[in-house]
Parts: sequence; C-alpha cells; structure tokens
Amino acid sequence: MTKKLAVFDWNGTLFDDADENLIAFNACMRFFNVPEVTMEQYRATMDFPLVHVYARNGVHADRYLENFEKAAQLYYDEYLPLAQSTPLRRGTTDLFDYLLDNGFDLMILSNQREHDLLDQIAARHISHYFKFISGNEGFNPVDFTRMTKRDRFQTFWDAHDYDPAASFIIGDSLEEPEVGKGFGLMTFSVTWGIFSRARLLGAHPNAVIDELDEVRHYLEAQKQIKVA
Repeated sequence: MTKKLAVFDWNGTLFDDADENLIAFNACMRFFNVPEVTMEQYRATMDFPLVHVYARNGVHADRYLENFEKAAQLYYDEYLPLAQSTPLRRGTTDLFDYLLDNGFDLMILSNQREHDLLDQIAARHISHYFKFISGNEGFNPVDFTRMTKRDRFQTFWDAHDYDPAASFIIGDSLEEPEVGKGFGLMTFSVTWGIFSRARLLGAHPNAVIDELDEVRHYLEAQKQIKVA
C-alpha cells in the first residue's frame, strides 16, 4: 500500500495568526527604534532566516544579532498572550478528517519553538491528528540565522518510507515550495499567512490557495494521488 504523507506548516497556515505576528514584530520595530510596518510591508519583506526581515526593515543584521535575546523575548511577550485566543484556520479539522479517511499520515513541520508549538496544538485539541510534530528545539541566534526545516525534514524522510508522488507539503512561506520540490512532493501555498500572493506565485508551488478545502478539490483532480 502506498504510504501518503501530508506535511503542514503551523503559524500562518493552520494557526491563523498573521495579525498577532505583525503586532509582535512591530513591538520589536519599536525596540530597535525603526518605523513600524503595515501588513502589506510585512508580507512583502518577510523571510527565513528571520534576520533578513529585520534587515529589510531597517535593522542591521549585526544590531539584530547583538540584541537577539532581548528582541526575541519581547516578541514572545507580545505574541504569546495574543495567540491564546487565535483560532485555527477555518476548514482545518474537516481537511484533517478527509485526509485520514483517505490514508494520509499527518505531520507538522514548523519553525516555531517546539514547546510553544506543542502547547498551541494541545490547547486546540488536535494533537491526536498528527503522527509527527517537528519544531525548533531551541531559541537561539543559530536557528534564526539559518534554515532548519529542510535539514529536519531530511532526517525524518530518511527514516521513513513515504511515496513522494502521493504526498504533499503546505505552508505560507517560500520555504515549503523549496522543501517540497527538493523531495518530490506536491506543494501548496496559502494566502492568509505572512507572505504576499505575488511572492508565493514566484515560488511556483503546484497551487496557491485561498481556503483549505481547495486542497481536497486539487487532490481529487490529480490522477497520481488516488483518493476514495
């Protein structure tokens, strides 16, 4: 039997927290004494590693790294209380149920600190849907000046036996299309996160979607992914 894997980003994808991220980011902008940004500017300049988005908005990389711990703490002091009431993206559990019914294993692959990630997932009573959850283990300058998703996914992929042609990855950044293409997965990009539609289109995923239920419709139209 073909083993199928559905890989989800968390923040900005399943966890509808773009507004909360922007509020926390602007708290850091004030800390660095540079102008706050609009959502449009945030989506136009956001990137991973995070040092790039600060540099694009007036914070020199050296200054960011010198103040990394203070800025990171400020970000989370702002973000975490707001995120307590942040909802899941509409259609999340409907899509989960559909995928499980059709033989997919579900995975979270996130840049979020893993203990915060696990707390947010558990608080929304959806932990049972996931066979695998991967977040950043620490919160340090190294993890935020380099990319970690691909390396973590490589370790995971090497240890499991999933069919790339029957699997997909979905997220709100440029990282998911890159990771997906590197492993031969189908790729979806969502428009309600912290990257602009134009930038997502430039990454050439298989589909750019405005609602989660579009994933089901797309899968059903693909002959290489057989669904019930």
